[in-house]
Amino acid sequence: MQSINVTSTFPSLSSNYKKREANVTGAFIIIITIIIITIIIITIIIIIIIVIIAITVMIICITIVILIIHSFIYVKSLMYIVMRMYSSVVYKILYKSCIRD
Repeated sequence: MQSINVTSTFPSLSSNYKKREANVTGAFIIIITIIIITIIIITIIIIIIIVIIAITVMIICITIVILIIHSFIYVKSLMYIVMRMYSSVVYKILYKSCIRD
């Protein structure tokens, strides 16, 4: 059997096939580019969400620490006031008892 060279007999078929191959390659490159861009955008969004969550947790922790410190200062000042009152009362009682004697 004799083989027939299709591209020499029908040159338009060869150019159509090459155009179709170029179109498929271009579409494949575009699809890969879109997938890569989508992955990059999703990664950036996830990083932004993680940063926002980290900042929120940090602010909450700092607020809790500040509240704890303030409560200790408040309790310390209250204890100081109570001790002053108690010591003054004790001092008055002792002073009056010493004067009586």
